[in-house]
Formats: sequence, structure tokens, C-alpha cells
Amino acid sequence: MTTSIPFVMVWALASTASSASSASAFLSISSPSFDHQRGRLRPSSQSVYYSTQKPTIINSSRPRIWIEPAEDGFVDHDENLEEGELLLKAIKAFAGGAENDDVDEKKFLCAGALVQRPPSPIHPNRTLCDAWLADALMDNGDGGPNLQIQGAVEVLDDLFCHFLAPLASANNGHSNRDDVFVVQCGRATSEYTCASYNAALSRGFRPMEDFNIAQEDYEEGSTISLWHDAIGDGLVFHLPLGIERYTNAAWYHRGTSQGDTALEILRHLGSLRTPYVFEPEKDHSPSMFEGTVDRSMVTLAEQVLPLSVVKGVNIHLEQIERDGLLEDELDSVDGVPSQHISLISRGKTVIEKGTEADSILSLVKPYVEDILLPRIRDFMNETDIRVSDVFLRTYGSLEDTIADETARCDLAAHYDVFNFATAVIALDDTACDGTQGLYTMLQGVNAENGSSHSALRRYFPLSTGDAVLHSWRVKHGVQVQPNQKSVSLVVWFTKEEEESSFLPPSPTWLAEGAKNGDDVAQFVLASAMESLIFYCDTDELSFNNIQTWSLQELHPHDLLINSATQGNADALTRLGTLCCDGGIADDHGKKINEMLLRLRPASAYGRIDSDPLELSDDLDDEDEIGYDESINWQILSRRLWFEAAMRGSVLAQTALGDEAFDPSSPCVGDEELLMALTLYSLAAHQGDASAKAAVSNIIR
Repeated sequence: MTTSIPFVMVWALASTASSASSASAFLSISSPSFDHQRGRLRPSSQSVYYSTQKPTIINSSRPRIWIEPAEDGFVDHDENLEEGELLLKAIKAFAGGAENDDVDEKKFLCAGALVQRPPSPIHPNRTLCDAWLADALMDNGDGGPNLQIQGAVEVLDDLFCHFLAPLASANNGHSNRDDVFVVQCGRATSEYTCASYNAALSRGFRPMEDFNIAQEDYEEGSTISLWHDAIGDGLVFHLPLGIERYTNAAWYHRGTSQGDTALEILRHLGSLRTPYVFEPEKDHSPSMFEGTVDRSMVTLAEQVLPLSVVKGVNIHLEQIERDGLLEDELDSVDGVPSQHISLISRGKTVIEKGTEADSILSLVKPYVEDILLPRIRDFMNETDIRVSDVFLRTYGSLEDTIADETARCDLAAHYDVFNFATAVIALDDTACDGTQGLYTMLQGVNAENGSSHSALRRYFPLSTGDAVLHSWRVKHGVQVQPNQKSVSLVVWFTKEEEESSFLPPSPTWLAEGAKNGDDVAQFVLASAMESLIFYCDTDELSFNNIQTWSLQELHPHDLLINSATQGNADALTRLGTLCCDGGIADDHGKKINEMLLRLRPASAYGRIDSDPLELSDDLDDEDEIGYDESINWQILSRRLWFEAAMRGSVLAQTALGDEAFDPSSPCVGDEELLMALTLYSLAAHQGDASAKAAVSNIIR
């Protein structure tokens, strides 16, 4: 799109009736009528959830902001578009009085146009769209910068949602990594785009220089240099940061068109299935904008198992399944039957000779010991690594997964708390296109990382016999689409240290990371210690044993608090559950309260108009912290869940939704229903089945 003159001036010339210098001309543009209440999430074949919008606007004394389609000719195809560009949408934002006020004196705030660039000769499959934003010129008294920023936010959100919708619906959400949305709005110092620029920043869009890209990566012809040339001064979406910003918008603007659009954007982002890129330097995709994965912690080992071996393993496994011999003990991650067959546990063979499982072990053991073990030692740069566990896991079913009650299609994202490293070998091609199967999670920066949101999943593309090797620090899970089946051989590795008959080897790697302030190490070590505490009622094991085993002096709840202080969503969720269940001591409760006040002042939890969850209640008085005041422990748990929910935790979103909505209660207020609907929708848009059911229940 041509920028020979400021874009705002192009709009001015196109829309001013008589005097281009008159600001009032910007405020009296005639446009086709458009319902300012647009943006509802209507039911569709992919979604049974909905608008949170209410018939009336909360705080209706504030100026009302809405958008309308730009008039025909607003963006001139001959003068404003370059050859091959395609105008997808053009809109304007206006402000007026409260809901029942006359809107004849509406104020023009901002305008935007979504333009698709022509295919690049370097990468013809790339779809790059520019969202051109600019502010209206306003006289003093017509409004302030905050009003214009709100108008620019409405325009940006609408264009971003329009861009994402076809990506989410195409190919069952299989994301084309070359689809990029670039905000073109100058910089903060421009008088024409200052509000638009700040609106983009508030939604998680950033210039390329903010992505910590090394200077040497800009060499001519590199992926970075190509994208730098293509994006220029534009802003691109930082996925982990943006998810948290839109989640906050959905909460704080619940019941409004802005809140509904934020929910819809999160639904589109959550439905995308994006492959993990093992070699980004060979990939011309904008993966550098998505967040971070410590690639020193993940690697691909191709064809670890020959196809002939895989075929033999599957033949024996099919017989095990026919005989109903898959183990169905409850998984420690989610309490769902695990559907696995264990071959080696804690370094010892656990199967009988002459069985189908024994035949499987005979097939894979040489490759585990002679190929995988040396490879993992080299990958982790450690020589004292040994095999701890070897087992097969199945997910999904080729039959109707609803009818097949034994099939499980997913495993929640988690860490392998007792293992130094893990190898997962694909025994089929289910994950070959990188849209299902094993995934990892992108991470962001500081506390603004949205580290639990499904949009941050990156699926490992694995062909039959390929293996993913990853360290203890990699958060991972499994998700298989309906009527699909995935089988994997999983190998856990640990350090070669003497272990007692009751405890695994001491996790030196976790203890070191926890002492150095690593929030992931702190959470994982706390989880490991909590797992062992379940056995503290035996004569052979005491908490002192566990304290010694952990190689540090902190209580697991101190570790969780230290991790949560850094915004770790998993630690926040776990602490919320402990507070709710009465599992926290008073002194830890005081530390949690202090930590929460550092993360977010109490006054910033709810909205000014309503706070039925009592998130804003003052907890500064030390006398209020204690189990004799259960309501305050309840508020602590809610505030912990709230922080985790804003960072994308499905567990926290549903837990807080349950706090807001009790279906057995004879009187549930409108605001409680709205809160619950928003929270359940946030979780439902990430694919959570219980949240979808809860939303349907509220709608009925």
C-alpha cells in the first residue's frame, strides 16, 4: 500500500466534504448504518459458545465506542493500493454518548484497512497482510488520547479477528506458518498514529527489534533478513504476550463488544495447530515472533527404530490390546487410565519371559541401549546417564472415540518430574504433519507469558521410527484428533546415582536450578517433593528423607511461592488449589498474600462496577490471615486462580468459573453468570470439554 503521503491524510482527502483543514469534517462523515453491538460470538459447527454480551452497557455514563464499515471508495484501489494488493476490510471507530444518548454528534477516532500483499517470488505460499491504522485529527475538547486509543483498539481487534478467522477454519485449524499479520501504524512520535501505535502495543504487538534477535542473524539471505525487509517498521504479534493481553481484555471488558472480540480472537488462536520447527534456520517462517523454546533442550533423532522393528512391535502390541492386557492405572498427570504397557521400571525389567511384551522388549532394547542412550548422553552433555523406564503408550482410537470409552485422546501439558531426559519414538505416522500427537509449549518473557494457553502448543512432526529427545525442563503433552490413533515408545533417563529402595535418584539438576531462581525448576522440584510426601506415612520414609533427597532446605510450598512470584501459571494454579483445600500453613498464607500484592494490587482484580468474587477485598490486615477466617483463604485461592487464569491456565479458569457459578444455588446474579461464562469460555476455547459443558449449561 502506498505511503507517499501520511495514510491519515489519504483518509482525510477521501472523506472531507468541503474543508480538509476542518477537524469537524472528520467528525461528520456519512457512513452506511452499522450496529455498534456487532461482535457477538454466534454458535457454529465448530463452536457452541457465544457472546458474553448483555443488553445494556456497564458504566453507561462513559462514552460509547463502536466501529462502522468505511464508506465505498475510502481506500481507493488505484491511488492507495499497489499492484497485486487486495483490500480485505476497511473500518472506522467512533465515539458517542451513553447508550440512550443521541449519537448524531459522534466523534471519528480512528480508521483501519486490512490489505493482503501479493505473493512473494521468494516464498509464493506466504500470506502477509498489513493492517494500516491511523488516528483522526481532533480539536481540543473533542476527546483525549485515551479515547482515541480505545477506538484504535476496537479497529485493531476487528481487523485481527478478520485475519484469523479463515486460518482457524481451514484444514481443521492446520496453521500455515507463513500467514503473518503486520500492524502498520508508524511509531509513538507520529501525530497521525500515536494512539494507534499505543493500542497495538497494548495488545502484544511489537517491532522486530524487541524480539532479541542476534545481529549476526541478519546476514543477507537469512530468514531474519527476509522478514526484516518484508515487515519494515511494522509491528508483529508476540504470541505469548499477546495471549495474556487478550485474556485480560476478555475479562475486564466482559459483556461488551470489545470483550467478545477478544474471546473470539483467543478462540481462533486456540484452534490453530502449528508444527514445531526443529531447524528454524532452514525454515522461512516467522517462528521468531512466536515466543521461545530453548532449542538446546529439544532435538530430533530420525529413524531411531527401523521400520521392520516398528512393524514387529505393532504386531505384538495389537495382540496385547486384543487380550485386554494394557495397563490402566491412573495417570499421575490427570488421573485418567494410562493405557500403557511397562517394559522397564527404575532400571529393572518388569515383564515375564515369553510374553508379547517380552518380545517387544527384545526388539527395541538394542536400539535403546546402543543408539538412544549414547545419543541422549551427547545431547545432554552428560556421561552419567542411564535408562530408568521404558514403556509403550497408546492414544486415541481408529473407532468412534465416543463409543470407545477406553480410548484417551490427550494428556495435559506437564513436566517429567523425576527424569533427567526423555525420548519419545513414534510407532506410526499419525504425527507426521505436525498437527497432532506430542507437543511442547512456547514460553514468553517475564510474567507475561501465557505459558499454559493451547495456542502456544507446537506439535512435533514425527514419521514412523523418529524420536524427540528433550530435557526435564521441556513442558509437553499429547493431543490426538478424533478417530485417530497414536502409539509411542517412551524412554525415561536419569542420572547414575545410588537410589534407595523407596526414593528415586536425587534430582541434582532440579536442586541446582531451584537455587538459581529458575521458576520451572522450582515448580518441578516442588511437584516431585509433593508426590513423595504421599508416602510419608510409611515407616521407611519421612519428610526428613524427602528434604534430604531434594538437596535443599526449602519446603515445597516455599518453592511454589518462589515460582509463582515470577508469574509461573502452574505454580499459581497449584497454590490456589492448596489454599482452597486447606493445605497451606498460616505462615505460607502470609507469604502468598504478599506475593499476590506484588503481582497485582488488590484494587486491580475486579471492575469498579462489580466484584462478586470479592477479588478486590483488602487482605493486608495480618489478623485476617488464618484458617479461622475461611472466607479469606477462599479469596486467596480465587486470586491465585485469577492470576493463573489470566496466564491461560485451563484448570484455574474452570476453578474460578466454578466459584462464580453454582448451578444448585437458587439465586445467581447476572454478574456472576457473566463472570462464569467468560471464564468457562476462555477454557472452552482451548478445547476443555468440561468448560464447554458448563457454558452450554449456563446458556440453557
